[in-house]
Amino acid sequence: MPKPSRNSTSDDEFVYPADVPLALVGKSTLVPVGPKQLTPGEIVGTLKDIVSGPYEGPNAAKIGMTKLEAAIYSLAEAAADGDHDALERILNRLMGKPVQQVVQATGSLSEFLDMLAKNEPAQGADPDPMSD
Repeated sequence: MPKPSRNSTSDDEFVYPADVPLALVGKSTLVPVGPKQLTPGEIVGTLKDIVSGPYEGPNAAKIGMTKLEAAIYSLAEAAADGDHDALERILNRLMGKPVQQVVQATGSLSEFLDMLAKNEPAQGADPDPMSD
């Protein structure tokens, strides 16, 4: 059984010996593995490294920004140019998604319609309460 080298990495109970397509599980079980996959923490760290790198594209307005800042700038520009999806994404991030209200109705349809009719303004009355 190959001993883990000093370059081995541990992911919970798995030890991945360097340059060997095996993982040590527990203290004595070897299992064949493909290339080591990234842990969630490694994925987050990699993404942070990538988006914090400098923008190197052709847009002069983004020079000096990070890739993440440039992406946010592009999203804001798209929203300003009328892209409703981009605007919705920005507003959802800034203000949160709108809460959906659920109304539970009881009774029959005729009872509901009677209630609406009873609450309707009288004939000739101004239906706009803001028109005073």
